[in-house]
Amino acid sequence: ASSTRRMVEAINGEIIDAPVYTRASLVPGSVLSGPAAVVEDGTTTIVPTGFTARIAHGGEIIIEGGLA
Repeated sequence: ASSTRRMVEAINGEIIDAPVYTRASLVPGSVLSGPAAVVEDGTTTIVPTGFTARIAHGGEIIIEGGLA
């Protein structure tokens, strides 16, 4: 992670410091555990707690998981 960002945890409303990743620095096969933010020009992708994000072969961000 290149830095952290203060965010509100959606599950319980707590203020948390989540790692921030620059999308251009993520290579295919990278896996991130939420909470996290992936930033790029024009948008930010949030990976919630309990989810993971992986970078697919074509550079897509695939978010999977969730709380059971």
